[in-house]
Amino acid sequence: MSIATLSVSISEHDKEFLEKLANLTGQSEACIAAAAIKNYVDVNERQIDVIRERLSAADRREYASDERVTATFAKWGVNAN
Repeated sequence: MSIATLSVSISEHDKEFLEKLANLTGQSEACIAAAAIKNYVDVNERQIDVIRERLSAADRREYASDERVTATFAKWGVNAN
């Protein structure tokens, strides 16, 4: 995996907390920031993949049938017709 450098601006409050966190954990600020960014990217990448899959399924009309939708709404006492 290749490594790239990124420069970001954060609030003074976040910077101070990042310094405290680094001191408490023994990790560098850069390591903590990189882990946070990776987590954010991973979560959003998965969400985008799921949304795309579900939109494709909807385009193929693979979602709930009219009967299933009507039955589901009926559970809530709503007439979906």
